[in-house]
This record gives sequence, structure tokens and C-alpha cells, in this order.
Amino acid sequence: MASKKTHLILSVIEIKSVEKILPFLNQLGVSKLSLFYADFSQRNEKIDSTKLERFQKILIHSCEQCGRSALMELEVFSNTKEVLKAYPKASVLDFKGETLPASVGFEKGVIIGPEGGFSEPERECFKEREIYRIPLDMVLKSESACVFVASIAQI
Repeated sequence: MASKKTHLILSVIEIKSVEKILPFLNQLGVSKLSLFYADFSQRNEKIDSTKLERFQKILIHSCEQCGRSALMELEVFSNTKEVLKAYPKASVLDFKGETLPASVGFEKGVIIGPEGGFSEPERECFKEREIYRIPLDMVLKSESACVFVASIAQI
């Protein structure tokens, strides 16, 4: 099991993309994944109890394959303000942030936006938080950003 706890807070993207990244995040030791609906999230993607059960099954199979004994926690929030209230110390991953340091910890959570980034009202809510950007010349899709952050969090 991973030695560092990592909490990713991901805006809702396509369900098939969430299903695709769950095993990777599990194998990389992510302890908790919180999903929330950002202003630019996929609104046609509803996460109901059936989808959460499917996510759990994917995680169980991943645990069996990689030898992880503890299931990653999953939770869903209806909007950005709810997630900010629940995790007041979470940092934010955004195009306009400081370069992500290699030594940053994500136990308190890191908020990852949707494909279109965050809206200006959401960015206003982030002003009191640590805001980072991935130190690459290209823009990553949300699922790639999750795997990237989960990977460097274990270094």
C-alpha cells in the first residue's frame, strides 16, 4: 500500500473516463476520490447509486489484481461550493497556478477541474487556496491530470 495518503477531488467527467482511471488511481494508492459537479462538468453524466456500485466493483477487482487491502473511498458532491466547504484546506490544480512542487502533499485534497477548466466564479472562490499548475508544456485532460498527480504524490 502506498505510504502517502492522497485525496483527489475531481470534477465530474464522462463516466467511461472515470471507470477507466479508477484502477490506475487505486494502484497508485489514492486513498480517496471525491467527485463534484463543476460549472463546466458533463451535466448529462449523473452519478447515482448504480454507478457508485459499479465503481466499487471496479475498485474491488483492481484491489484483487494489485494486492491492495483497503478500498479507495468514493464520495459525490453536487457542486463546487459544497466540496470547498467540506475540504477547506484542499489545494487546486489550474492552468493559472504556481508550478506544482515535487514535494507537495495531497492528503488534504487537490481539486482537479473539468476539460474546460474552471469558470471565473469558481476561480474567485479559490483565491484563498494554494493553486498549482502541472509543469508541462501541454494541457492534460482531466483523467491524465489525475493519474499524473497520483503518481507524483507517491514520490
